[in-house]
Amino acid sequence: MRLLIIDDDELDRMAIRRALRGESSLEEIIEAENAAQAIELLSRQAYDIVLLDNSLPDITGFDLLSQLPEHIFHDTSIIMVSGDEDINLATQCLEAGAEDFLLKSEVTNRRLMLAITLACQRHAMKEEIRLTHEQLRKLAEQDSLTGVSNRYFFDENLRLSIARAKRNNTNMAVLLLDLDNFKNINDTLGHDVGDRLLRAVSKRLEATLRTGDLLARLGGDEFAVLSTNINKPGQSHLIAERLLKSLDEPIIIDGKQLPVTTSIGVAIYPDCAENSEGLLRCADIAMYRAKKEGRNRYFFHSEDLQSEIMYRTQIEWDLAQAIKNKELELFYQPQYCADDHHIVGVEALLRWNHPKFGLLSPDRFLDIAEETGAIIPIGQWVFMTACNQLKAWQTQFSLADQPLRIAVNVSDTQLCDSHIMEIVKQALQESGISPHQLEIELTEAAMIQNPDTTASTLLQFHDLGINLSLDDFGTGFSSFVHLLQFPIDSLKIDKGCMLDIKTDTKKARFVRSLIKMGKEMEMSVVVEGTETEEQTNYCRDWRADILQGYYFSRPVSASDFESLLRKQLQKENETPSPKKRDD
Repeated sequence: MRLLIIDDDELDRMAIRRALRGESSLEEIIEAENAAQAIELLSRQAYDIVLLDNSLPDITGFDLLSQLPEHIFHDTSIIMVSGDEDINLATQCLEAGAEDFLLKSEVTNRRLMLAITLACQRHAMKEEIRLTHEQLRKLAEQDSLTGVSNRYFFDENLRLSIARAKRNNTNMAVLLLDLDNFKNINDTLGHDVGDRLLRAVSKRLEATLRTGDLLARLGGDEFAVLSTNINKPGQSHLIAERLLKSLDEPIIIDGKQLPVTTSIGVAIYPDCAENSEGLLRCADIAMYRAKKEGRNRYFFHSEDLQSEIMYRTQIEWDLAQAIKNKELELFYQPQYCADDHHIVGVEALLRWNHPKFGLLSPDRFLDIAEETGAIIPIGQWVFMTACNQLKAWQTQFSLADQPLRIAVNVSDTQLCDSHIMEIVKQALQESGISPHQLEIELTEAAMIQNPDTTASTLLQFHDLGINLSLDDFGTGFSSFVHLLQFPIDSLKIDKGCMLDIKTDTKKARFVRSLIKMGKEMEMSVVVEGTETEEQTNYCRDWRADILQGYYFSRPVSASDFESLLRKQLQKENETPSPKKRDD
């Protein structure tokens, strides 16, 4: 052990040396005559034992004890030595960190070594308690996976930072980060790779932050940054941009390059909210908007975003009850033969009679249904309702000789659902309609989301006799290759292609080319968006098969469609049908 004697009296120092003479456990004994010299020695190296006299020439030993840095007490046992038998002083010294209090009159070999031994034991126990407390603190404040702060520590710091910002009239920012498509990593490569990826991401994010900013992992793949002292409007933008840029390069794990991006929501105090719950909620709203806008970007909270998220929350909650409360309804848009304009089919279109927002079209809620998984039970309800309705019309109007076909839209989520085939088969079986009377409409986006699974599912539909129609063709990333890869029976030209074909010759030629291509590939060609007589005649002249649009009818309720069907049958009974063209 190394021992340091701090005493201005040379005779007292000699007495201590004599008392310790011959002790093999003492490797070195160093002396200091005053507090200044002692502080210098303690700053240069660690000592196991310090014998500190309370009566020093510059300051008292007790004052020196009170001024020592905390780390000194981690390595050193301190025994106070005094010529005065003062109980109050002894108590104060022990409370300040000394392990023992010894009178100079008691300095003998036996008494001194006993004090040193007991002091070392007490110090060892105190250190063990301190280290245990430190470990518990880390467990309470540190994320065990990544080593950054956890949610508890973040919440506590956020609360304290808001109070400080309010006192100092300063701004601060909360940035909420959610990794994009992280679930795919866990599902395809396993949770071990996912954990290693989270550790690598946290290191990159932490390296971009300013001194004083706090990074925490809130759980799963969600992180948060607390940035205080935001003095300029552009500072929070720069922080968000640096966080995005830190993930530009893929992360390499086991030789594989894993691209990682994140969506960030930013909320500023006090502009967005004045408490921790409000700031986190605003940052979450903005982060959701960043996700919706395409991911790998950041968004700042605004009142418009707040209204949007409140609407989304309401829709999510109410969707779960929509079927049970019988709020869903199908509207039907007739499809007409291009030659004689008689009804040959109908497209089933979903509507929601929302108790608060009124009649909602699919664009107001289907995206949310997709994200929450509610699309699966809703899709099942649509198939059952559409098929049963077609059977009812078939029976009511005796349409055995001229059966109608009903088209139902299917999303990529439904196509990837393992129960989609049994859902469709059950709808056909319970309704009693022929598979040839059911048409499934899908988009290219739905087909290429999971091409292998989709191809297998579509082939099963095709083998069953169900008609497959490619919807919205002519827009987006339409690829002719998909017409060869998948068993498509009908090509449905998007209504956007029909705009201005009377005045735009290039667009008119484009529509004509699509119709000709579909016919050459022996597909039935359906044209949406026929709203004028000129458009109708143009499509008929270029040999489209089926027309659908406002020129004939808007989507209508089941009862209104029955009226259209009744009028057509009455007209057919009164007037012979025109002769069909010879293709």
